[in-house]
Amino acid sequence: MPTANSAIVSDHVERLFYTLGQVDWAMVSQMTRLPLQFCLEMNTYNVGKTPWTYDAATFLWSQADALKAFIDQFYPAPASINFLAVSNFFWICLPNCIEMYELLCGHFEWTPAALGQAARLSAQGWSSTRIARQLSPTMGARRVTEELEKLHLRKPEIQIPAGIDPRHVRAIRAVVAELLADFSAAASADVPHILERARAACLDLDATKADCCTLAVLSTHPPFASRRTLSSARRASRANSVAENTSPVGRTGCRWSKQETELLVQYANSTKTTKNWKYFANLLGTKTPVQCTNKYRAMRKLRNIPY
Repeated sequence: MPTANSAIVSDHVERLFYTLGQVDWAMVSQMTRLPLQFCLEMNTYNVGKTPWTYDAATFLWSQADALKAFIDQFYPAPASINFLAVSNFFWICLPNCIEMYELLCGHFEWTPAALGQAARLSAQGWSSTRIARQLSPTMGARRVTEELEKLHLRKPEIQIPAGIDPRHVRAIRAVVAELLADFSAAASADVPHILERARAACLDLDATKADCCTLAVLSTHPPFASRRTLSSARRASRANSVAENTSPVGRTGCRWSKQETELLVQYANSTKTTKNWKYFANLLGTKTPVQCTNKYRAMRKLRNIPY
């Protein structure tokens, strides 16, 4: 809770920033007759603070070293760091201060977006060293290599049909990488459009096999690999549809086309364990999980699907 001293410090900071366009903390300390560190920790005025996100093209180690030097001076280990004071001293947004310090300490979270970016850059021929530099100032090439190997070894939710020419698989992977280059979440992807583009890239390949191969490639792509992400995306899509009084984009009626049915059969046959119909519906893009479940049960009764 703000205290009387906090209000006094914040008031002086606001006046200085309004007058000079910057904050002289030595002057604030002198005007309030309070210790400099105390002023840094008490100020709550934050208008005009600048963002500081990691960008390999503009990152300067001099700024990073200044941040670490300030923390070492005022909050030496094992003391806990007051990031509000750090944010005030450098006049940088508080969340950015925390994120940058974590990066400088070697902490990096492999989110689906980060993994997708690494996979895309690798497909473009970037080395692991260059990719690491693009993601974090302290990351080593070995860590990137390990994550990419895990990605390549990930078992697809849908299996690539046997007998497909490797050049077709490469072409479809290229299409998926291109169309998902800017997507950090599965909810952003237009799967029917991706299927159409993949078919166009492999005109001499049977359309059904091209679709199956595309779905298999999508199932290993970072935004689609997390079932939790897909479930969240589906809930968000439904919430948006209700709020806007619209139907989810791409959904059709209950009638199944021959191509949709063949894709469902291929998925069911390639997944011997419990079927994840939310996952499949998200990839298919034209049916809901309930419609997929009902279609599967109906075909099981007719013994058109063995599993």
